[in-house]
Amino acid sequence: MRIIIITSIIPVLEFLPIKVEQFGGIMRTTLNRCWQPCVLAAAIAFINGAYGEGVTENQEDEGESPTIELVEVRAVQSGSDYSVPTMNTATKFGLSAFETPQSVSVITRAQIDDFELDNMNDVLSLTTGINVESVETDRTYYTARGFDITNFQYDGMGLQVPDGNISGDIDTYAFERVEVVRGPNGLMTGAGNPSATVNMVRKRPTDDLQIQTSASAGSYDHTRVESDISGRLGERVRGRFVTAWQDSESHLDRYAHEKSLVYGVVDVEITDATLLTLGYTWQRNKSDSPMWGALPLLYSDGSEVSVDRSTSTASDWAGWISKEAQAFAEVVHDLGNGWQLKGTYTYIKHNEDADLFYAFGTPDRETGLGLYGYGSDYTEHNTMDLFDVYISGQYQLAGREHDLVLGYSWSESVVDNFSYMDDDFPAMPDFRTWNGSGIDMNLRDIVRGGGDYKDRQRSIYGATRLSITDKLKVLLGARVSDWDTSGESYGLSQDSKYSGVTTPYAGVVYQLLDNVALYASYTDIFTQQTEEDINGSRLDPLEGRSYEVGVKSELLAGRLLLSVAAFDIEQENLAVSAGFNPMTGDEYYESSDGISSQGFEVELVGEITRGWDVMAGYTNFDMDANQQTDENIIRFTPDKTFKLASSYRLPWLPALKMGVSVKWQDETSRRDSGAEVIQDSYKLVDLFANYDLSDNLRLSLNVKNVTDEKYFTSLYWAQSYYGAPTTATASINWRY
Repeated sequence: MRIIIITSIIPVLEFLPIKVEQFGGIMRTTLNRCWQPCVLAAAIAFINGAYGEGVTENQEDEGESPTIELVEVRAVQSGSDYSVPTMNTATKFGLSAFETPQSVSVITRAQIDDFELDNMNDVLSLTTGINVESVETDRTYYTARGFDITNFQYDGMGLQVPDGNISGDIDTYAFERVEVVRGPNGLMTGAGNPSATVNMVRKRPTDDLQIQTSASAGSYDHTRVESDISGRLGERVRGRFVTAWQDSESHLDRYAHEKSLVYGVVDVEITDATLLTLGYTWQRNKSDSPMWGALPLLYSDGSEVSVDRSTSTASDWAGWISKEAQAFAEVVHDLGNGWQLKGTYTYIKHNEDADLFYAFGTPDRETGLGLYGYGSDYTEHNTMDLFDVYISGQYQLAGREHDLVLGYSWSESVVDNFSYMDDDFPAMPDFRTWNGSGIDMNLRDIVRGGGDYKDRQRSIYGATRLSITDKLKVLLGARVSDWDTSGESYGLSQDSKYSGVTTPYAGVVYQLLDNVALYASYTDIFTQQTEEDINGSRLDPLEGRSYEVGVKSELLAGRLLLSVAAFDIEQENLAVSAGFNPMTGDEYYESSDGISSQGFEVELVGEITRGWDVMAGYTNFDMDANQQTDENIIRFTPDKTFKLASSYRLPWLPALKMGVSVKWQDETSRRDSGAEVIQDSYKLVDLFANYDLSDNLRLSLNVKNVTDEKYFTSLYWAQSYYGAPTTATASINWRY
């Protein structure tokens, strides 16, 4: 069996950076540092597996049934509050994390409730390998393995966000969990950066009547109310209705945020073999005095800016309202003999209306003067139509059963935005003491411009999971896509067209022991680019490849899952600025070698003992770029991060549950105009405790940033602001 795994995986592992050295006539080979944890983990898992098999043999000698014991182990594993039995984000095969040949993480509903993760920033900041770059109060970028995350999904339906920019506050109360696949996911998404795919899995109706309502209050006049009711509406109809409302001030001067969420979903059993699901989500965000841009990081003498963490450059008249409505219909039909047909259509409408104030410039250290104001009246209307249909099932070949998925997807996105501005650029007073008043602007003074463009994508995809042996599984797949973009944005053409772009995927999983699996995977990278060269020709698409190898092991009789992965990512044809065309004055670009990223990730998730759940993850990677690429991409991305979320229910006082989360990152920096800003390494520690007064009533207390750490929310841009100090929230929850 060892011969099988070696011959199967070696072709995929040829990229491994192996170093050969000679010492006194003796040849020695060593693995690069980023791959060594996989070897160590494999050794630990092998020892653990061998020990576990020994225990099983002893149990058999004592007359216990090994089959019954195996069933009990699986039940314990699936009972962990911080893990799920299967997921579909990486493939559509419904595999467990143990069976998936990629790095995957899941933030469950229990974690969201325990640690009060009420928005996507909170969820992803606690996810292994994900960095949350809060560049503004109402705009965020997410990165993984050094690249922007541009692939997002709702229930597995992909919607691309090409610039990676998420505006507003995505409330998480409508979600059952959030699944994350790190690395490229070309099989399910077609295009995007080799960072990660974030899949937001909505709540679905339940058979039994379930009612939940809660209210919370906390620091900075924080108020939140939630309700969730689910159950049968008839013999063949189930429904669920979810609402949430939140209003709060902020540690930032003048900033306040209010949001409302409504979500409804109905399941209709049309026949015994056909299930129709209809759903609708509506969310509104309203921000008073949001920051557009943020605080300057450097004074004119090159020294770092250090001010009160409440300091804001937002005017008192600024505001930002965003609304999003989503409607979806899903049909699942059982074809019999293990085959299933599933089709989904989703419509999304997103609108924004904002009056914004941007402060720019480099202030004087002594006076605080030197910043100027720039105002904008901005509106945006964005619609998306998403359709996906696929068939999945099992087939027989060479006396074994294999899995197959064949599908077609189509999407269309229309963006229409417009911006007015005031071109007076008034000088600001000392930004360190400014109260946001005294600068009135004519936001309808002149037209700044806008965008009106349309994106279309059509894809066919297929994948098979070959069961070579009981222990060896091979995943092979490909996606063939067409892209068509037309229109312009702020005077720049967005026209581009690509046909027949093939994105292959290959993965191998070998079950070394009952509880130990080795895996390797390969994926191509493809992202269309709109930049033009000096001749006005569109640059070739951004391409590349990603390799990943790892080991996964179920520990403690299957209650814990240990995953260790090493990755190597390479880009080609990255567009970089090459100067300005002397004939037209327009900026032009040229292709470069792009960015490479190599490193490893370790994650441990599950139940250590009964009532003690844990999710811990560590990421360590290095990035490399050519001289043409902005060096700040490497500087502002932390090379090392650690995430921990753990909860424990006291056995002698089962009504009490306590927990802690830790988020740590190493030093980051940014260099602009020859001066450098350094963010020292820091950690954020959050605590929670809840107490069940009865089977239905629970009291909870959450305290965030208990060490009162002062830190920048991001160095992604040349501006930033400080994160919140210590805050506390108390809540009461009633369940039926």
